Amino acid sequence: MTKSFAFNEGRVLHDLKHYLPSQTPLKDFIHHNALHPFQQLEFFQGIFRASSLFGYKVTLTLVEFRRLYQSGRISKSILQQVLARRFERAVVREQWHERLVNGKYACVEEPRVGRLRKRVVQKLAFDLDNQVQPLFFRIIGSYLDQGIALWHFPFTEEGLIPALRKMEKMGYASFFPDSPGQGTFGRFRFKSF
Repeated sequence: MTKSFAFNEGRVLHDLKHYLPSQTPLKDFIHHNALHPFQQLEFFQGIFRASSLFGYKVTLTLVEFRRLYQSGRISKSILQQVLARRFERAVVREQWHERLVNGKYACVEEPRVGRLRKRVVQKLAFDLDNQVQPLFFRIIGSYLDQGIALWHFPFTEEGLIPALRKMEKMGYASFFPDSPGQGTFGRFRFKSF
């Protein structure tokens, strides 16, 4: 018997807002805690979950730790003390010391965020970032203007999507080329009349 789960839009939006910045883009630097969605977790659990999801570098790599150990910045006596607190038997401590200093480990973990984009580029030879972001960021930046633009984004009181629809319907040019045979200039398509 299969269970069916009802889609709860409110719950999904509530959960997603913790992973997305709540502040709109500003012309000045504003700090945003990128680890906010993980603050309810224990420290190391939170940073390692953030690392696997977003690809954040939250600790030194194994190579970096070993380099610090070899140079003496991490002392052998401190490592021995840590191992002694963890393991009672000297044989086990020595085994772990050997693993830490010389063991071979697969340490590369691909972050989940960005994986789809990377595969689209590899499989389809289509770079979504280069095709969408320059125009998309200009449109969003114009819409969210903080009063520094020479021209204001039209129809802002209606919201972004309705404003874009109205501009597409009423304008002489289009942001979105969708039919062959229409003249283009840069990224804009000129409508046939």
